[in-house]
Amino acid sequence: MARREKIPEHSREQRDTYHHGDLKRALTEAALALVKEKGPKGFTLREVARRAGVSAAAPYRHFSDRAQLLAAAATLGFVQLHETLSDAAAETDDLIQQVLGMGRAYVRWAVAHPDYYQVMFGSELDKSDNPELLTAGARAFSDLLDAIGRCQQANLMPTGDPREI
Repeated sequence: MARREKIPEHSREQRDTYHHGDLKRALTEAALALVKEKGPKGFTLREVARRAGVSAAAPYRHFSDRAQLLAAAATLGFVQLHETLSDAAAETDDLIQQVLGMGRAYVRWAVAHPDYYQVMFGSELDKSDNPELLTAGARAFSDLLDAIGRCQQANLMPTGDPREI
């Protein structure tokens, strides 16, 4: 009886080209790198796929189009910004120092993450089509509004709508 030869498995290098443990994150990171280089309108899903090392069809497993990919990146940015602001507020019990610390943290985060910032606040994205994005953005913005509101309640800042001060 003839022995069948074992069919060789693909090399690790080949498998990594076509499979990611977290394809969605790999695509998001590739898109952000392209945003940094070319701006939010300057790339295609095909380029994102190439940058992530996957087939041109792979992004469509997670995103229907470039706008949806940018919305996912913006959502992730707002989540990171919220965490940054929360950490800054937790550094002190002094209400004024919390607001100042959050302001400094906001600016530092924006300077360190211009790719996220462009996607989060650029006009290329219709936030109303993405409830998850709206929620994440509102959460980060409410961090600042809440801190200002606490200062107003303690008579440390003028009263009124903090968005108009």
